[in-house]
Amino acid sequence: MRIIPLIVFFLIYLNLSAQQKKVYKNDIGINVTTLLSEVIGLGNNNTTVPAFNLSYRRSGSNKAFRISAYAGLDKSNDFNSNTGTNILLEEKDFRLRLGFEKHMPLSQKFTLIYGLDVLGTYQTSLSESSTGFENDIKTISAGAGPVIRFEYKLSDRISLMTESTLYFIKGNESDVVRFFGQVQTSSDNSKYSLTTQIPSVLFLNVHF
Repeated sequence: MRIIPLIVFFLIYLNLSAQQKKVYKNDIGINVTTLLSEVIGLGNNNTTVPAFNLSYRRSGSNKAFRISAYAGLDKSNDFNSNTGTNILLEEKDFRLRLGFEKHMPLSQKFTLIYGLDVLGTYQTSLSESSTGFENDIKTISAGAGPVIRFEYKLSDRISLMTESTLYFIKGNESDVVRFFGQVQTSSDNSKYSLTTQIPSVLFLNVHF
């Protein structure tokens, strides 16, 4: 009759295993600051710190690798009735951020995250006037710096996260002005900046 104790032991093991929380090592983060800003006025959309609207994180043993990205395209067409001129503006913005971070659980719900990020940006602005003038600006930047994040777990699958960053960024900006295709002025300028961001962005993380 050893079969009965074995069955009982197996059922108890299955019950205990089912009670254990599943550990998810991947998550996708979506920046919902803009949405909340429009709904309840949370956050500041005029921040000069590069924003990253989508991120992926791979975690393991209180450490994680993170990659964040952003791509934006904005086009506008303005007509000045006073001068009778038409101005076309096209702006492109591409950003990529890589980071290594460590996790320090503060409680069952709260986690302190700290680490180091490296980032790069590529931005262009092309303005064309019907009078023949054209202004082409390109900026390439790269930087690095420490980051601190706080994460609040709503459930095993969903969490909220905010971050504070300090980035040193070095870039180069080229500015070319043309008139009917002929270069009028051209300049290349180096740019340096130390940018900080307080915890004013909010990410919604989905773990899987």
